[in-house]
Order: sequence, then C-alpha cells, then structure tokens
Amino acid sequence: MNTKRWLVVAALILALLAGLALYGDIASVQDQFTRFNWWILGPALGLATLNFLLRFAKWEVFLRVLGHKPGTKASALVFFSGLAMSVTPGKLGEVLKAWLLKRSCGVPLADTVPVVVAERLTDLISVVLLASFGAASFSYGLDLLVAALALCSAVVALTLWTRAFRAVVEFFSKIPAVGRRKQSLLDLQHAMVKLVGPAPLAIGSLLGIVAWAAECLAFHIILHAVGVQASLQQSFFIYAMGTLAGALAMLPGGLLATEASMVAMLVEVLAVAQPAQAVTAVFLVRLTTLWWAVAVGSVALALQRRTTPVALDEVVKEK
Repeated sequence: MNTKRWLVVAALILALLAGLALYGDIASVQDQFTRFNWWILGPALGLATLNFLLRFAKWEVFLRVLGHKPGTKASALVFFSGLAMSVTPGKLGEVLKAWLLKRSCGVPLADTVPVVVAERLTDLISVVLLASFGAASFSYGLDLLVAALALCSAVVALTLWTRAFRAVVEFFSKIPAVGRRKQSLLDLQHAMVKLVGPAPLAIGSLLGIVAWAAECLAFHIILHAVGVQASLQQSFFIYAMGTLAGALAMLPGGLLATEASMVAMLVEVLAVAQPAQAVTAVFLVRLTTLWWAVAVGSVALALQRRTTPVALDEVVKEK
C-alpha cells in the first residue's frame, strides 16, 4: 500500500481533531465529555449496527438479482470486511468487497463491481430523500440536493442508454488505464441494467432509507444527551446533509467535510447548539458510526483472512 495515501488519511484525521477542538474550545469540550452519560452510546451503537445489517440485506438482494447466492456466512464476511476500509483512500473498501467475493465465492468482477456501484447509488438516493424532508423547511442545502440528484440521474440514464455508455467508454479509452479495461467496462453495463431496474432500485432505496434513518436517530439521541434540544426533523436533516456532503467531497470516510458541515448546521445555520455541544455530539456520532464500522469491519476482515488471504497491494493493482 502506498504510504503517501495513508499519510493523507492521518493528516485529515489530525486536522479534523485539531479543528474541532479549537472551534469548540478545548476546555468546554472537555467539560462536555466529563458530564456525558456514556451509556447513551449503547443505543447509538445498536442503531449503527442496524444500519450495517440493512445495508447487508441490500447487498444480498442485489447479488440475488444477478443470480448469485454465495451463502449468507461467506457473503456477510465479504460485506462486513469492506467496512474496515471505510476511511481508506481511493474507496479501497469498495474494491476490496468485489475482489474478496471473486476470490472466496467465485463471483466474477463483472457482477460484483456493479453490485458495489448499485449500493452506493441507492445509498445516495436514500440520503438525498432523508435530507429533502428538511431542506425546504430550513431553506438550506437545496443546491447540494440538486447536485446529488443530478449525479444519481446521470448514472441511471448512462446505464440504461447503451449507445451513450459505449460512447463515454470509447472516449475515455484513450487513457491507458481505461483502455486496458474497455471490454470489462462494457461487460459491467449488462449487470448494471438489471440492478437499476424499477424493482431492485426501489427495494435498495427503501432499505437504504431505513438504514440511514437509524443513524440519523442515533445522532438525535446523542444530541439530546449533550443538551441540544433539536427536533427529530432537524436531527435527521443535519445528519443526512452532513453524510451527503462527505459523500460528494470524495474524501476518505467523508472526513472533514461531514464533520464541518454538521457542526456548521448545528451552530450557524439552525442555531440549536453551542460550539462545544456541536463538536462533542458530532465527534460521538462519528465514533459510533464511522469508527464503529471500521472496528466491526476489522474483526470481519481478520476472520476473512483465515479463508482468503488478503494482500491489499494486490487489491490496488487489480483496481
């Protein structure tokens, strides 16, 4: 693995921690942590785990749409192993899942990669729908929602419009890295067409809405635990918009973009929290969602390595 990539992640984490601490005032943030009832993290972790399980159910649905039934245990190990890579650069976690499913279950990359793309697409649609319930009421974030919807629409349209898809592939095949994978990219479209059909797209988006709503609820619980009396609509809106900002920023795990947008909405936009409260709540919700995902994924990856040796350098080369 390229050391420079990991240094970028480390730098983002350090910048994030320093920025949050300074913005919220270190002494005030320490006071918030001292007075926090830590048992509250139990329900928050439970809701985050529900998110993972519902997204795994969506993963299974998409695999079955393409006619693959690798077995629940094998499939679960692959899916949850991908969570370990949530903060890695270059979306390595997504590549890892496709690669592991090929190595451990024999599912070809031409089918596994489209499943990963469909997962991200329906996640984006779900978060946009959750955020839209508050965007009109709070008159904030409409431009971001429009951009996300435009991206989702473009992916679906390009998938279904074969001629346009082939034209795009032909255009970018002038780039050596794309040219070498030209036929593979054309093959991917056949599987993607099945996954963006009305039924799979609707089921995937519905599962995604419930999954991400669970994490929004975890945020709501944590906000009230630090003394922020935000309404359920405000909590859902802030968490969904922050998640969306992190996804569109294309940074590892949405680091910086997610946290900064959540804190800004709590303090500046909706004005429902003091800086120290906002920083504490955002830190804790990311601990119980993003970093909990990394922890769960690391356990799954360790179990996966017993049956399928995982060399991340090899995954990157195959990427």
